[in-house]
Amino acid sequence: MPLLGKIVFAASTAVVTAAGVLVTGPVATAAASSPWWALRTVQQEDAIGTLWYRPGDRSWHADIRDAPVGSEVSGQEEYGSRGARATVPMGASSVNTADWFGGGSFRVCVQLPARPQACSTYANPEARKGSGGPANAAPRRAAASHADRYPDFRVPGVVIWDNPLNTARRVGLGYPGQKFDAIRGSGPWDYYSCDNGVTSNFWIYGRNMATGVVGWVPDCNLTPS
Repeated sequence: MPLLGKIVFAASTAVVTAAGVLVTGPVATAAASSPWWALRTVQQEDAIGTLWYRPGDRSWHADIRDAPVGSEVSGQEEYGSRGARATVPMGASSVNTADWFGGGSFRVCVQLPARPQACSTYANPEARKGSGGPANAAPRRAAASHADRYPDFRVPGVVIWDNPLNTARRVGLGYPGQKFDAIRGSGPWDYYSCDNGVTSNFWIYGRNMATGVVGWVPDCNLTPS
């Protein structure tokens, strides 16, 4: 089975694994002890921008970590004008935007000095145009409802881990068609960069329905059935 990525630990030691890169997470925002969801991340050089959503009060913000002074992060509504932006000030390497509220689809963008802007969009399926859903619909997690169809493994050789941290050990593999019984979702945990270019720190705990292996999979390595 070809190996598709590597784990990166805090001291930059790398171990080759399948289907992505596990990255030590930056210092968390206020999300550290509250139910914030990391819906999308984007990376430019060492800087990581994250789009955060808190379902309790439907609030959003974006942040950037490990960025040079003058770097900008923004969150912007896909079909509207809501959002916020912020610039890393002198003497700092991170910054949060102000919060905004509601539902919908949003993108997070980062721009380092003298670099082109890089963006990643969270296209909320509940609010997509033509979906019949309201434009301000709240995001929801597939793992939150047993009425949802079982998600599947996105690519062959997706690693199932024993925990969602950078100390994780491999407990099994998943392949498209095997299905994943998502027991619960949780985040933010340590960042994982999937081989499709998406980085996420939202992980799903569940069971490979074909093999019975139980463990954690980052949501960027799962796909709806």
